[in-house]
Amino acid sequence: MASLEMIARATKLRPLSKEPQEKFLERITNLSLHSKRLNSMANLDVCPNLRILFLYNNQIARIENLSFATSLIHLYLENNQITEIEQLNGLRHLTKLFLDGNMISRLQGLEDCTSLEEVHLSNQRLPDGECFSFDEDVLDRLSESLVTLTLNNSHVSSVAPLRLLVNLHVLRCNENQIEYLEEIEQIIIACNLLQEIDFSSNPASAVPGYRDCLIENSELLQVIDDRAVKPNQRAFLHARSSRRKNSSHSRVSGGINSKAFSFGAGGQLSTRKTTTAKFMKRSSTFHERPIETNSALSGFLNVGSVNINRFNQKHF
Repeated sequence: MASLEMIARATKLRPLSKEPQEKFLERITNLSLHSKRLNSMANLDVCPNLRILFLYNNQIARIENLSFATSLIHLYLENNQITEIEQLNGLRHLTKLFLDGNMISRLQGLEDCTSLEEVHLSNQRLPDGECFSFDEDVLDRLSESLVTLTLNNSHVSSVAPLRLLVNLHVLRCNENQIEYLEEIEQIIIACNLLQEIDFSSNPASAVPGYRDCLIENSELLQVIDDRAVKPNQRAFLHARSSRRKNSSHSRVSGGINSKAFSFGAGGQLSTRKTTTAKFMKRSSTFHERPIETNSALSGFLNVGSVNINRFNQKHF
């Protein structure tokens, strides 16, 4: 626990002449209480106007006693003993939260922090076999504000829920256990404002075509795994993807076209580059073998035959 004397020395602000300590503490907006061997967050409420609080490199086990800090915008709690994100209710002005190097296994407890732009949760020290998880309700509440999320080396095995963070610009998630490229692809498509991602040192990043897949599915990605995306590379991959889609569409829409058939003089059937025509050429006589056609073609041929017979009866 920080003493009043310690708190008074943890700021660059200086008391005015004959200013009571209570009034001086109320004026403090920035506190640097890092590396003080603190094991709790008690006594901080003597600074009700806090905006920036440094508490990294301590032995703090719980996030607590911050309900007074309604003006807080930056909170630094890296390298402590914290196991759960909690008691941050009411911190609606908080924009940056640093919790790297703790023992947190779930992103939760941030429902009221709807101004958060950055959350840093890398290097969580979890027991073997335990995986990091996400509260989807919290992700949904943060979807409009959160721009940066870091989860490097934090025992993450699935990132599918992160597709809810549609306003993300930066996502770093290297050195985890993410296996499926499809999950990363879904994030790229859903979070189409992403400019920088890092999934290096995951099983999914070793899948052939990993980098090309991400570039093809994004217009704005500038950096993938600390490597810049070159404009000519993006243009080539997007052009290749477009050709593949067009080719696929052509194969699906291809087939027999009734306009490829016409009747010439004497009622003879003529064809233009159709599979059926090639088949007929293999027959020595047109009527020697039955031609298998679909129902639409059969109907067309029958109508054509009737019209020819009527023509012959009328004019000959």
